[in-house]
Amino acid sequence: MRSKALLTIIALLLLSSFLGAQGTSKDTGTIRGFIKDNEGNPLPGVSVVVSGPAIMGTRTAMTNEEGAFRVPLLPVGIYAITAELQGFQRV
Repeated sequence: MRSKALLTIIALLLLSSFLGAQGTSKDTGTIRGFIKDNEGNPLPGVSVVVSGPAIMGTRTAMTNEEGAFRVPLLPVGIYAITAELQGFQRV
């Protein structure tokens, strides 16, 4: 059951990173998305960490009550996204 939730989180993160890149300026962009469990329920309090060479470190966001997160003002680049919530495996 947790593996399905983790796969759902991964899929939503990948989709959100693609959708967040549309309509952004040439200089910066935003990664936004929703994190939900395998039943479609939002997961609040998930720590979402974005890392990459363009930011020389990490940026962190927390999901809200609807499971939504937003990481704005990212320079154009390739990023790794991880999500972590107590009781779930980090993805």
